[in-house]
Amino acid sequence: MVDRIIVDAELLRHKLERGAKTLARVPRARRDSRYEMLESRRKNLARDVAKTPLPKRAVDLAAEITIFEADAAAELQKASEAAPKPAPPAPPAPDETPAITDTSTT
Repeated sequence: MVDRIIVDAELLRHKLERGAKTLARVPRARRDSRYEMLESRRKNLARDVAKTPLPKRAVDLAAEITIFEADAAAELQKASEAAPKPAPPAPPAPDETPAITDTSTT
C-alpha cells in the first residue's frame, strides 16, 4: 500500500494496459527503434507482473510501469509532432443562389 493505494496485480495490469494503448496509437509509419525498445519493455514488464510475487516488488513494478507510461506518451507526442499537418480546408464555394431582397414596403 502506498498513500492508501493498494498496489496489486490488477492495478499493475491496468497501468500497463494504459501504457500499451498509448504506445499502440503511434502511427505505423512513425514507428522506429525507440518504439521497438518501448514495445520490448512492455513485454518484459508484462512478464514481470505475471511472474513476480506480489506485494514484494509491487511498488517497484508500479514505478517502472509509470515510467513506461510516460515514455509511451512522449513517443506518441513525438510522432504526432512529426506527422505532416493536414492541408487547410478549401474556401467555401461562392453561393450561387441569388440574394433574396425584401421589396415590400411598410
